[in-house]
Amino acid sequence: MFGANIGTTITALLASIGQSKAAKRTVISHSIFNITGAIVFACLIRPFAAFITYISPSGNEVDVIARQIANAHNPLENLSMQQLNAMYDGQYKQWTDLSK
Repeated sequence: MFGANIGTTITALLASIGQSKAAKRTVISHSIFNITGAIVFACLIRPFAAFITYISPSGNEVDVIARQIANAHNPLENLSMQQLNAMYDGQYKQWTDLSK
């Protein structure tokens, strides 16, 4: 999941080449969100994995792996956005203000 989050920032950066200022600001916003979230969760991977295992159904690994991935992805994205809002509220809005 971390690789996918960071990988999509490269795709967005490539897509923004030669585009408007608004498109480039959108890419910056997307990149900050994904990279910051990946860094925070990489530091918390062991307790996060234990939590996901705890809330996921038990059983044969093959049967529950999809549910574990879904259970891990949802908090990753939601908590990343909350963390960004808390840390960069004013600055984040300034960086991504499309009215300038």
